[in-house]
Amino acid sequence: MIPEAAYQLTPVDTLRATYNYTHETLEGAPSSDTHRGWLTYLRQLTAIDTGILSYRISAFQSEGAPTTYTHRRSAGSASSRRIPP
Repeated sequence: MIPEAAYQLTPVDTLRATYNYTHETLEGAPSSDTHRGWLTYLRQLTAIDTGILSYRISAFQSEGAPTTYTHRRSAGSASSRRIPP
């Protein structure tokens, strides 16, 4: 389960924050931790279309190595249209 909080800014605008943590251990290898956070803005464009802007930051930590950070921005859309067979 990934914790998430959402806030309805307006009837068509939503802001969502999500966090994920993973700890991995493998026999004979250093353990590692991954932290990921997302901030997503959703806008209901039509009854079936949603615009999406998202930002993600990740932090990768491994024993004996410096922490690595990555950032990703994305934009897109989602549709609940059904395509007939």
